[in-house]
Amino acid sequence: MANKVHKKRRHHDKKQVETIEAVEQEPQKLTREQKKRNKAKAKEEEAKREAKLKANQPPSRWERFKTYIRAVRSEMHRVVWPTRPELVNASLIVIGALLFFGIYIAIIDNIVIIPLDWISSLGA
Repeated sequence: MANKVHKKRRHHDKKQVETIEAVEQEPQKLTREQKKRNKAKAKEEEAKREAKLKANQPPSRWERFKTYIRAVRSEMHRVVWPTRPELVNASLIVIGALLFFGIYIAIIDNIVIIPLDWISSLGA
C-alpha cells in the first residue's frame, strides 16, 4: 500500500484573521509598486501559459536525441559489469554450446542428406 503524504493545515492567528477581514472590507487603493507587481505577475502567468502551449508540442529531433543520450548514460551507470573470471567462464560456456549444437546439426544434416542422395541416385 502506498504511503500517503498529508499536508499540514495552516492555522491562522486571530490577528491574521482580523487583518485579512479588515483588508477585504476596505476599498483597495493600489500604489505604484502594487501595480508593478500585478503587471509582473500577469507577465509570469502569460509566460507560464506559453510554456504550457509549447509543452504540448512534440519535442524536436535534437531534443529527443539529447534525452535519449542522457537516458543511455544514466542506464550505463546502473549496469553491473561482470568480473574477468565470470566473463571468461560465460564465454567458455557459449563457445562449448556453439560447438555442441554445430556438431549436432551437422550430424542431423548428414542423416537426412545421405538417404536423399541415395534416393536421387536410383533414378539415374
